[in-house]
Amino acid sequence: CADRDLPDLRRLCKLAAEVRDAAREDLARAEPVLRALDGRLPEPLASKLIAGTLRWDAPDVGSALDALADRPVGGVLAVRDVARALVPEPRSDRWYVRPEPKEPEPEQVLPHALRLAARGDVTGGLFACALAERHGRRAGWPEQWRDLLRNLRAHPHPDVTYAARDIQTAYE
Repeated sequence: CADRDLPDLRRLCKLAAEVRDAAREDLARAEPVLRALDGRLPEPLASKLIAGTLRWDAPDVGSALDALADRPVGGVLAVRDVARALVPEPRSDRWYVRPEPKEPEPEQVLPHALRLAARGDVTGGLFACALAERHGRRAGWPEQWRDLLRNLRAHPHPDVTYAARDIQTAYE
């Protein structure tokens, strides 16, 4: 039908979003589905699902983040989408029946954001920007988060610099 636009991709996106939401509600129950989808989704959809279901309380979260940052997800816009999937915003739909995703504490995220920023590549930098924007704001922009943001604004990759400059610590 000529009216349809990438119907297979739209179905896969819907499937990934449903699995992500189910995993946020009950990761143990969603784990078999996540394993079944591993290696079957195209990029950047596969990486967005991994980012959206990352267990921040897992002992290997650092290596999981590094592995995610090393995935070939595509261009800089795809990387930014994956970075945004790391930090889901609260739902604005008050009628949504699933619980809000449990967020890690900002101090739990900070060492990972610092490590990702220190990689010096665009993926690590954009991941660090996404983490700083969400968790720095939640923490009230203490000095450690401000230092990270200043470093990201001086990052060697212009897309990271651009993203970091777009983050506001105060509204004037």
